[in-house]
Amino acid sequence: MSVKPRKRKDGKTVFDVRVQVGRIRVSRTVPTTMTEARRVESKILQELLAGKYEILTQKENPRFKEYAAEYLKTVTWQKSYKLTVMLVKSLAEYFGEKRLSEITTQDFLAYRGMRLGQVSHASINRAHSCLLRMLNLAIQDDRYLISRNPLQGIKRLKEPPAEDRVLTREEYHQLLEAAPGYFRRILFFACHTGLRKMEILSLTFGQLKMYISAAENGKVALNSGQ
Repeated sequence: MSVKPRKRKDGKTVFDVRVQVGRIRVSRTVPTTMTEARRVESKILQELLAGKYEILTQKENPRFKEYAAEYLKTVTWQKSYKLTVMLVKSLAEYFGEKRLSEITTQDFLAYRGMRLGQVSHASINRAHSCLLRMLNLAIQDDRYLISRNPLQGIKRLKEPPAEDRVLTREEYHQLLEAAPGYFRRILFFACHTGLRKMEILSLTFGQLKMYISAAENGKVALNSGQ
């Protein structure tokens, strides 16, 4: 038995619990406290000794859409959670009815070929990374009947270099005039701060005050005269 603390990418500490009796090993991740992790460890041991986890010899093989719903519950801490939700929903629309162990390399290549005429290479590569990560986590989880990742070894698509060009003054004003009223202020703010979409959407009141203060001091060209 063991309980080991581990830091996630967001800096938060979680606790990996591993309990083994005979050939049956159960692993869980507890995102709260060491005390709660010890309680989970004790509960799992009791259940192992009572024979509950004998069902692990017949592991779960859920449909992808069911696993996707469970996966999203575990990644709410991500800064890019909204993007992850969008990617997972797109994947679930295609792979939804397949069971985890049924997804093959050819299935993914067919999905990629279908998306090629719809979205950019960058979007497909993000979906690739998302599905690869989801299946890797399923492999690490003792509950699921999946032993290898069908995406392992598949190279990502080449992405063209991003075009770096500054809007001309005429283009800037045309863009503002064409934008709907509710979006014009957001667009104005983005153009004058250089912030990206996700950075703007995740702004806090404290950060907004910082930008307003910088504008008042002449460090950022923000004003209402659009």
